Amino acid sequence: IYAAWPKAAPTFRVLTAFVIVWTVMWFSTGYVEARYAESLMPAIMLLASFLTIPSPASVLAGIARAAYTAILAAIVLANTPLAVPMQRFATLPWVMGNVRYDWEYLFHGRPEREVQLAFVPMLEYVNAHLDPRKDKVYVDGVDMYYNLYSDVDLFDGVAGRDEGFLTWNLTSPDALARLRANGVDYVAVPQKAKAAVELSPLYSHLDKVVELPRGPFANDSLGQARILYRVADRATHASQVAAQGFYRHENEPSVYRLKDGTYCVVLTMQQLGAFGALDKVNVVSPGTNFLHGYRPIGVRLGCPWPKSKD
Repeated sequence: IYAAWPKAAPTFRVLTAFVIVWTVMWFSTGYVEARYAESLMPAIMLLASFLTIPSPASVLAGIARAAYTAILAAIVLANTPLAVPMQRFATLPWVMGNVRYDWEYLFHGRPEREVQLAFVPMLEYVNAHLDPRKDKVYVDGVDMYYNLYSDVDLFDGVAGRDEGFLTWNLTSPDALARLRANGVDYVAVPQKAKAAVELSPLYSHLDKVVELPRGPFANDSLGQARILYRVADRATHASQVAAQGFYRHENEPSVYRLKDGTYCVVLTMQQLGAFGALDKVNVVSPGTNFLHGYRPIGVRLGCPWPKSKD
């Protein structure tokens, strides 16, 4: 209303127009979160000063300027490291919307590793063992919070808004093609997602590298155990395909039947006997992925009972 008044200052009108246009564009994007409005705060404060200070030369104007200066100084001082312990929640991790300062790290010599990387063992392993010049790791979306601390390029598969955001994941039928198209060499799978990935077509193209322990905050999604897999290379994939037969890992009881490019899990010892394979199971080391080149069949990967001994 004031901006439409003929005596309104031109600067006030420009600021008003900026706030209105910015707000309309903000709502049109669909990303309506309060934190994004921070960039509007300077303009809004200037608009408020126009309405609260009647004349730059008046006594009231001087009082208002002094008050604003005092408030600004208090805000700046409160956000300096020396005053951090006085702020509520400022030294606690995982507080949304607050900058976290680690007092022990800043002033008492706490090792850098304990500040961030210790919370995500997967990221610490990636930094120590992968090549930042050529390797790329697919991670669960929450791991992207620590992307800044990763020497290796991380990728979570999230597309742009015009592509529908997250349009696929590791259990999608085209996951392998997506990973290769984006130059992904490794996949970090949270423990909670392991079962689903093992049921997916992608699993037969993954080589287990290492199983990493839980972080200090085991109940938090970032603190979960993760399994790091390497995506099979096209050039070596064919040579790594296991022969048909029955296989199990030496540390697991599940027996897999590989036949005609497919695999399934033998449900019981009786079924294994029906296949005539009680003494024909190949026992391999835990890190071996004998499912390369085979696709899953059966209900929940369970093998159908043979109609005849085959």
